[in-house]
Order: sequence, then C-alpha cells, then structure tokens
Amino acid sequence: PGSGDPRGPTRRHPRWSPLHVGWYAATGTRSSSTPEPPRVKILLVADIHANWFALSAIRERFDVCLCLGDIVEYGTDPVPCIDWVRRHAHAAVRGNHDHATAQRVPTPLTSGCRRLAAATRAHHARVLQPTHYKFLA
Repeated sequence: PGSGDPRGPTRRHPRWSPLHVGWYAATGTRSSSTPEPPRVKILLVADIHANWFALSAIRERFDVCLCLGDIVEYGTDPVPCIDWVRRHAHAAVRGNHDHATAQRVPTPLTSGCRRLAAATRAHHARVLQPTHYKFLA
C-alpha cells in the first residue's frame, strides 16, 4: 500500500526501493551511495525425527528459525528435540509424524519405516509429557 492508500503507508527501508533491491539481487552490485540491505540469517529445520545428536550439532548463528515439521518418531530422543524447537523456532509446521504422535494415530505394521515409527512411538509415549503432546498438536 502506498502513502495515499487507506491501509496505511508502505513500510520499507527508506533508501531501498524495490528497484534497488531488484537491481542488487540481479547484479550483485550496488552504488556506493546506497546502503547494503539488512541481512537476516534464516535457519530452516525439518525432518528432525528425534535425532538429538544431529540437531544439537547446529552451531551456526541465526536470526530466525523455522521448523518445517516431523520433530518426532524414528529416533530415540524426542524430548530434547521438542524442547529445542520450542525455544528456538519462531514458527513451526506440524508434520505428519508430529500429528500421528500427538493424536495417537495407530500405525499399520506393513513396512520397515512404519514398523520403526510404531516402535519409536511406543518409546515416545513413555518419555513425552502432556506439554510435549500439546506442542505437537
């Protein structure tokens, strides 16, 4: 919306118009009088599957963390993984494994992956607290 728009003024960096941003993105160059746009480091995590060893290996600094789901099942450490996502993620999407665990959906034992999901879900049921289930739901 522009300044005459009833929805209010456009909010953007005062020296960065869409033209500047598009030019910089297309060429990788900018004029010496134009300030560099702010940089934001976004961490995307997905398919954690209760693998605390892998999740705890993240050492990179980030400004925003987004979790794209599947925090639980397959691995054996759901509690620290859920707690890490609760502390660090600015937004999280519920994955199909998160949904199945939270809603206690029965797992058919038809294939190797489903057998593993069923086995780890039983372990998760022993270690997860109601607050973890609420977060997954």
